[in-house]
Amino acid sequence: MVLTSLVRALSVRIRVTLETVPEELQNGRGFGYVVAFRPYGQMIWMLTVLASADASRYVFRNESVHPFSPFEVKVGVFNNKGEGPFSPTTVVYSAEEEPTKAPANIFARSLSATDVEVFWASPMEKNRGRIQGYEVKYWRHDDKEENARKIRTIGNQTSTKITNLKGSALYHLAVKAYNSAGTGPSSATVNVTTRKPPPSQPPGNIIWNSSDSKIILNWDQVKALDNESEVKGYKVGNFFLQRHLLLLLVGTDCSHES
Repeated sequence: MVLTSLVRALSVRIRVTLETVPEELQNGRGFGYVVAFRPYGQMIWMLTVLASADASRYVFRNESVHPFSPFEVKVGVFNNKGEGPFSPTTVVYSAEEEPTKAPANIFARSLSATDVEVFWASPMEKNRGRIQGYEVKYWRHDDKEENARKIRTIGNQTSTKITNLKGSALYHLAVKAYNSAGTGPSSATVNVTTRKPPPSQPPGNIIWNSSDSKIILNWDQVKALDNESEVKGYKVGNFFLQRHLLLLLVGTDCSHES
C-alpha cells in the first residue's frame, strides 16, 4: 500500500507527490507505481505507470484543465509478480486564478482617535477566481504606500476595524479580494481622518473641602490644544467607605459638590 503524501493540482497540470515504499516491503523485483486519476464524477480512470521504485512524483499536463476543477487521484503499486493495492482516493482541485475583479463601494469612517472602520461590497461582476477573503491596505498620508500595513478578513466578511492609528491623521485605504493563488486588483483608494485625541493635560489646582454631609471640589479648566478634541466635561471619582462611584459631569463647570 502506498499513501499519497501530497497531491497538488495546478491550472494546466496535476502534480502527485507520493511516499515511496521501503525496499523491504516491495516483495520482489520490477517494483513501480500506477497513478490513477480522473475528473470528479466521471467513470473512467486515466492510468500512468511509473516503472521505478524510486519514483516520487508524477505531473499530468493538460491545457484544458479549468481552474479549481476537482479530480480524484489514487496511487497503486506493482512488481514482477503482479499488482498490489491502491491508496485511498483523494479529491484534489486544480489551482485557482487570482480574483479578477475589485471590491466595490469602499467606505471608511472614524470611530475614535485610534480606530476606524472600513466597509466594502463584493465585486459587482463575476470573478473567475473564487474569493476566500479580503485584504485591506492602509497607510498614513505622510508615509509611503509601499510601507502600508495590511490586514485580512476571512470568508464573506465585508467590513473590518483598524486599530492603533495616530490621532487627527489622514489615512488612505484600499481593498483587494484574495484566494490561494494570490490577490486580485485593488479597489479605488478612500480617505479617512481619525478623530482628535482627548486632552493630554489633567485639571490643575484641585482644591477640596469637606464637612459631615458633603465634599466640595474645585479645579482649573483644561484648555484643549489645537490638535486635541474639545473638553466636554469632567469625571470625578468619589471614594467613600470603600465604595467607588464614578460620576460624569456634563459641561465644563470647574466645581462639584457631593
